[in-house]
Amino acid sequence: MLAKKKPFARKHPQRMRYAIVGIIIIAALVYIAIPKSSVPTFAQLTNVTMSLTGTKSFMLPGDSNVYVFYLKAVGSNSSVLYVARQPMLSNPIMAVSLQLGKPAKISTYNGTSANLEITLLSTGSNSAKFAVLPVSTSLGIGTSGVFYFIQPSMLLNSVIYQNTTNVTIVTTSISSTTTSVTTTASSGNTIPTAQIMQEINNSVFGILMNNYDTLYKKDIVCNQSVYNATFIKFESTKPEGPSDFHNASLNTPTALSSSISYLGGKKYLIIYNSTSPSKRTTGPALMITLNFTSGTVTNSSFTGVYLGLNYSQVYDAYNFQASINNFCGAYIPYVP
Repeated sequence: MLAKKKPFARKHPQRMRYAIVGIIIIAALVYIAIPKSSVPTFAQLTNVTMSLTGTKSFMLPGDSNVYVFYLKAVGSNSSVLYVARQPMLSNPIMAVSLQLGKPAKISTYNGTSANLEITLLSTGSNSAKFAVLPVSTSLGIGTSGVFYFIQPSMLLNSVIYQNTTNVTIVTTSISSTTTSVTTTASSGNTIPTAQIMQEINNSVFGILMNNYDTLYKKDIVCNQSVYNATFIKFESTKPEGPSDFHNASLNTPTALSSSISYLGGKKYLIIYNSTSPSKRTTGPALMITLNFTSGTVTNSSFTGVYLGLNYSQVYDAYNFQASINNFCGAYIPYVP
C-alpha cells in the first residue's frame, strides 16, 4: 500500500527479525510432548501432504531434535509453512513463504548453511503438498528463499502441537527477472504473447511489477497484530483511521496481472492491473507501450494504487516494503 503524507524520520529502516503473532483460539489447548520413537526421520527426499492448520512432526539425519511442520496458509500457487523446533518456547519459529515449484533452502538452526530444502509441489483449497529433502551442512550450501522468524508463545505452542499425528506422509531481489504476473492477450497479435512478455519481463518495468506481484502474494497472510507492531516500528505512532489494519487490508493489492493490446505496426499496449478487496485499488496500475521492433518501452504511466508516482518512487517503495522482513511489508505506507 502506498500513501502520500509528511515524511517521518526513517533514513535507515531496520529489518524486523521477530514479529509478534496474535492467534485467537476459543479454548486453551494442552501441550503434547512427542516421543522420539514415534517420529519419522526424513533421511531422503520425502513428499508430505498436509491440510490447512495441520501439523507433521519429523527428525533429520544426525540430528536429535524433533521438528514440526505447521501449514499456516495456502494460496493458489503459494503457501506459508511454519517450522518449529522443540522445545518450541525456547526456539524461534521459522515461517517459510513458498511459491509453487521454487525450492527454499533453510537452516533449522538459523545458521548460514542450509540443512533442509522444501519445495511446494501443489496446492488445493485447504491443502498443500511439499517435497522435503535433508541437506548436509558439510556441503556449505547457503540458505535461500523467503523466510522470517516469529516470537514463540504459549498459545502458538498449543496450536502447533495439538494435532501432530493427524497428517499423512505421501529472497526476493529487485534485480530478479522471474516471471510472476499472469498475462492475457487480445486478438490481432502478430507476435506470440510469450515473445512480447519476454521483452517486457526483461525491462525495468516488467522486473519491478513481477517483484511487486511476488511481494503481494507473500504478504496476503498479514494479520492485525503483526501489522500494528510493524506500523508502530516505522511510523512511530499507532495506525488509526485510514491507516488502521481494516483499511490497509482493503487497499493493499493481493496480486498483479497484465493484458496486451495490439496497437498496429508491431506496437503493443501492456496494462498491469492490481487486484484487491477494494475497488479503489483494483484496476489499471501501470500502462506502457512496447515497440517490439526496437525493443523500447515508452509512454509509461502509473495509476490506481500507484497514482501520482513515477518509476523511481514506485521502485523505492518496493525496496522499502520488501526490506521489512515479515509478511506485512506491502501493507506499510511508503512516503515518497
